[in-house]
Amino acid sequence: MFQAFWAVLAPVGYLRRGRPYQTEIDDVYARPGFPLNVGWLWPPKYTPERPAALAVLHEMMAAEHGRVRRFYAGKDARVLGNTRLYDPAIGCLNMIQALRVGAHHDEHHFVTIRRILG
Repeated sequence: MFQAFWAVLAPVGYLRRGRPYQTEIDDVYARPGFPLNVGWLWPPKYTPERPAALAVLHEMMAAEHGRVRRFYAGKDARVLGNTRLYDPAIGCLNMIQALRVGAHHDEHHFVTIRRILG
């Protein structure tokens, strides 16, 4: 999905690359009132009733992280920092902050799985 945003928004980020930008963002998943119950919109492929082997989950996550790594590799941080996105639940953020939100998202899922297994 970022590929499409990048193709459209990167020229603006390139023009703004000399401006300051934020790199940090709080853990949006820990915000009070942040909508976490959106599984009905995007139902998970695997559930406790329909489990997956740990190796399958690990392979899928490694593949996803590889796609993210390839997307960000070689891109100028100044352009990424000035390429802005809008998320209705999070607000305005740049591509660097979006990467951090992705890390928080993964951690949120790890915590959920630990809770289910614990």
